[in-house]
Amino acid sequence: MLTRTFFFLKARIELLITSSFLKSRLNSYKISLRTIDRIKKRFLEDGLDDSLERKPTSRVYEKKIDGDVEANLVKLCCSNPPDGFAKWSLRLLADKLVELEYIDSISHVSVGNLLKKMNLSLGE
Repeated sequence: MLTRTFFFLKARIELLITSSFLKSRLNSYKISLRTIDRIKKRFLEDGLDDSLERKPTSRVYEKKIDGDVEANLVKLCCSNPPDGFAKWSLRLLADKLVELEYIDSISHVSVGNLLKKMNLSLGE
């Protein structure tokens, strides 16, 4: 999907490409020469309509977190925290998931996102 800001930026660049005072206007639009070159190339190869649209990404991301990891996270949240801690923190949970080899690596942010997705809270 094309955002309005992206569309207007690309449209401005298309206008700049066809104008003779391109380099004098680069600073005022805060656009790098590399961006201009990429858009100019795409404009010349694909035309105006295709150069204004973003190409769909070809990346494929593999999910690291499956239902088993989620279940183990819930199990950890419901268990007692380690000695010396009053309650679980996101970092403690992330470290414990890795320590127990439920997952190779996970950040405390991902643990927080999982808990939020499952409508769970570490609070009272």
